Amino acid sequence: LASTEFEVLSELYSNHGGSSWISNDNWMSGDPCPNGDWAGVTCTSTTVVTLNLASFGLTGTLPTQMALFSNLRNLQIQSNPLTGNLPSQLGQLNKITRFQIFGNSFTGSFPSEIGELTAIAIP
Repeated sequence: LASTEFEVLSELYSNHGGSSWISNDNWMSGDPCPNGDWAGVTCTSTTVVTLNLASFGLTGTLPTQMALFSNLRNLQIQSNPLTGNLPSQLGQLNKITRFQIFGNSFTGSFPSEIGELTAIAIP
Protein backbone atom coordinates (compact mmCIF):
# COMPACT_ATOMS: atom_id res chain seq x y z
CA LEU A 1 0.00 0.00 0.00
CA ALA A 2 1.28 3.46 -0.86
CA SER A 3 2.39 5.33 2.24
CA THR A 4 -0.01 8.20 1.45
CA GLU A 5 -3.02 5.87 1.40
CA PHE A 6 -1.84 4.17 4.59
CA GLU A 7 -1.56 7.58 6.28
CA VAL A 8 -5.13 8.49 5.25
CA LEU A 9 -6.47 5.16 6.53
CA SER A 10 -4.55 5.66 9.79
CA GLU A 11 -5.94 9.19 10.16
CA LEU A 12 -9.44 7.95 9.44
CA TYR A 13 -9.14 5.31 12.16
CA SER A 14 -7.42 7.52 14.74
CA ASN A 15 -9.55 10.64 14.34
CA HIS A 16 -12.95 9.18 13.51
CA GLY A 17 -13.65 6.76 16.36
CA GLY A 18 -11.92 3.70 14.91
CA SER A 19 -11.41 1.92 18.23
CA SER A 20 -15.20 2.06 18.73
CA TRP A 21 -16.28 1.11 15.21
CA ILE A 22 -18.76 -1.73 14.96
CA SER A 23 -16.34 -3.52 12.62
CA ASN A 24 -12.66 -2.65 12.90
CA ASP A 25 -11.14 -6.09 12.38
CA ASN A 26 -7.39 -5.93 11.76
CA TRP A 27 -7.30 -2.13 11.36
CA MET A 28 -3.87 -0.76 12.20
CA SER A 29 -2.41 -4.26 12.04
CA GLY A 30 -0.04 -4.73 9.12
CA ASP A 31 -0.77 -3.70 5.56
CA PRO A 32 -4.38 -3.92 4.32
CA CYS A 33 -3.14 -4.63 0.79
CA PRO A 34 -2.91 -7.02 -0.97
CA ASN A 35 -4.55 -9.43 1.48
CA GLY A 36 -7.54 -7.21 2.27
CA ASP A 37 -7.33 -7.97 5.97
CA TRP A 38 -8.81 -4.69 7.19
CA ALA A 39 -12.60 -4.67 7.54
CA GLY A 40 -14.19 -2.58 4.80
CA VAL A 41 -10.99 -2.06 2.77
CA THR A 42 -10.51 -3.73 -0.61
CA CYS A 43 -7.36 -3.39 -2.67
CA THR A 44 -6.00 -4.37 -6.02
CA SER A 45 -2.32 -5.06 -5.69
CA THR A 46 -1.06 -2.05 -3.74
CA THR A 47 -3.89 0.50 -3.93
CA VAL A 48 -7.27 0.94 -2.23
CA VAL A 49 -10.20 0.57 -4.62
CA THR A 50 -13.08 0.17 -2.15
CA LEU A 51 -13.89 1.68 1.22
CA ASN A 52 -17.08 0.09 2.47
CA LEU A 53 -17.43 1.68 5.90
CA ALA A 54 -21.23 1.72 5.94
CA SER A 55 -22.68 1.63 9.47
CA PHE A 56 -19.23 1.36 11.06
CA GLY A 57 -19.83 4.26 13.45
CA LEU A 58 -17.43 6.77 11.88
CA THR A 59 -17.62 10.09 13.75
CA GLY A 60 -16.58 13.65 13.01
CA THR A 61 -16.10 15.25 9.62
CA LEU A 62 -14.90 13.53 6.49
CA PRO A 63 -11.22 14.37 5.94
CA THR A 64 -10.18 16.21 2.78
CA GLN A 65 -7.37 13.67 2.43
CA MET A 66 -9.92 11.11 1.21
CA ALA A 67 -9.19 12.61 -2.22
CA LEU A 68 -5.73 10.99 -2.07
CA PHE A 69 -7.25 7.58 -2.89
CA SER A 70 -6.58 8.13 -6.58
CA ASN A 71 -7.81 4.67 -7.63
CA LEU A 72 -10.88 4.55 -5.40
CA ARG A 73 -13.90 3.19 -7.25
CA ASN A 74 -16.32 2.51 -4.42
CA LEU A 75 -16.93 4.75 -1.40
CA GLN A 76 -19.67 3.60 0.94
CA ILE A 77 -19.85 5.68 4.11
CA GLN A 78 -23.62 5.71 4.54
CA SER A 79 -25.37 5.36 7.90
CA ASN A 80 -22.64 6.84 10.09
CA PRO A 81 -22.90 9.87 12.37
CA LEU A 82 -20.58 11.95 10.14
CA THR A 83 -21.12 15.71 10.28
CA GLY A 84 -19.91 18.91 8.66
CA ASN A 85 -19.48 19.78 5.02
CA LEU A 86 -18.62 17.24 2.35
CA PRO A 87 -15.10 18.13 1.20
CA SER A 88 -15.01 19.52 -2.33
CA GLN A 89 -11.76 17.56 -2.77
CA LEU A 90 -13.87 14.41 -3.18
CA GLY A 91 -14.43 15.72 -6.69
CA GLN A 92 -10.87 14.56 -7.44
CA LEU A 93 -11.97 10.90 -7.14
CA ASN A 94 -12.42 10.65 -10.89
CA LYS A 95 -12.48 6.82 -10.98
CA ILE A 96 -15.30 6.47 -8.48
CA THR A 97 -18.34 4.57 -9.72
CA ARG A 98 -20.22 4.09 -6.44
CA PHE A 99 -20.65 6.92 -3.94
CA GLN A 100 -23.03 6.31 -1.03
CA ILE A 101 -23.24 8.96 1.68
CA PHE A 102 -26.88 8.90 2.83
CA GLY A 103 -27.80 8.50 6.49
CA ASN A 104 -25.19 10.95 7.81
CA SER A 105 -25.61 14.46 9.19
CA PHE A 106 -23.67 16.41 6.58
CA THR A 107 -24.40 20.13 6.43
CA GLY A 108 -23.91 22.82 3.82
CA SER A 109 -24.40 22.57 0.11
CA PHE A 110 -23.38 19.64 -2.04
CA PRO A 111 -20.00 20.50 -3.62
CA SER A 112 -20.30 21.07 -7.36
CA GLU A 113 -16.98 19.25 -7.84
CA ILE A 114 -18.63 16.00 -6.75
CA GLY A 115 -21.46 16.62 -9.17
CA GLU A 116 -18.93 16.69 -12.01
CA LEU A 117 -17.75 13.11 -11.45
CA THR A 118 -18.74 11.29 -14.61
CA ALA A 119 -18.00 7.64 -13.77
CA ILE A 120 -20.65 7.35 -11.05
CA ALA A 121 -23.37 4.88 -12.01
CA ILE A 122 -26.88 6.10 -11.30
CA PRO A 123 -29.18 3.12 -10.67
